[in-house]
Amino acid sequence: MKYLMIMWGAAIVYLVVGIYAMNKKEPMRLSFVSRLTEDMVSDIPAYNKEVGKMWCAFSGVLFAGGILIAWNPAFAVFFFAIFCVVGIGGTVWWQSKIEERFITEPDK
Repeated sequence: MKYLMIMWGAAIVYLVVGIYAMNKKEPMRLSFVSRLTEDMVSDIPAYNKEVGKMWCAFSGVLFAGGILIAWNPAFAVFFFAIFCVVGIGGTVWWQSKIEERFITEPDK
């Protein structure tokens, strides 16, 4: 039961971040250290929608992992651990693809 709460708790956080990103007026940054400004993004609403989709997709994976707990708790814990490792790489890859489409060099 505690694994279900962990996975679905994380899924809810990811879902909220995704919805927030989709509705944000300024560009959504992946971290607090990035220096993303409005003049660097070619289409802010589309950029934020893509970033929001990324967070919501990862949320769906965590919700699915929570359902696995009813079927096989040990596998669900293994699934969560794999998701944490693969999810980091997936986030970096997906974010880089989004940045390739929408991020431009600011005018100097």
